Amino acid sequence: MEWERSVGDSWARRDRKALNILKVGGDPRVVPENQRKIVGESHCQDALASIAGPPTAGLGRFRTELAVLMPEPENPYDPQAVAVHICGQHVGYLSSDDAQVFQPLVLDLMSRTGKPVGCKAEIRGSTHYGVDLFYSRAMSFDR
Repeated sequence: MEWERSVGDSWARRDRKALNILKVGGDPRVVPENQRKIVGESHCQDALASIAGPPTAGLGRFRTELAVLMPEPENPYDPQAVAVHICGQHVGYLSSDDAQVFQPLVLDLMSRTGKPVGCKAEIRGSTHYGVDLFYSRAMSFDR
C-alpha cells in the first residue's frame, strides 16, 4: 500500500490528518482503563531509545507520540498480529488478545479509508523502555 512507504521519518507527527486516530471515547484525553501495554518491546530497545532518548540510570524518560498500528496477516507466528510503529520504527506488537479484536477492525478501517490507523502512545523507562497505548474498543476516527 502507498501509505506503508510513507510511515517513517516522523511522518505520523507531520501529517496526523493522514491517519485514522483511535480515540478514547471520542475524547483524546487519557482514560486509564483504556491503557494497554504492548508486547515484544524488549526486542526493540534500540528503536525506543532513538525515539525517547538514551536511557539514564536513575532518571526516567517519558515521551508521548503517535503510534501507527500495522496489521500483519502474513505473520508466520501469528496471523492476527498487529505491529506497533512509532516515528517509523517498529517498537512491538499488540498483545495476542488485543490483536484478535483489533486486527479485523484496523483492516476494515484501512480498506474503507485508505489510511493507516493510529493511537496515542506513551514511552516510559530509565534503563528499559515500555510502551503503553491508549485506545478504546468503541473506535472512532477522524476523516
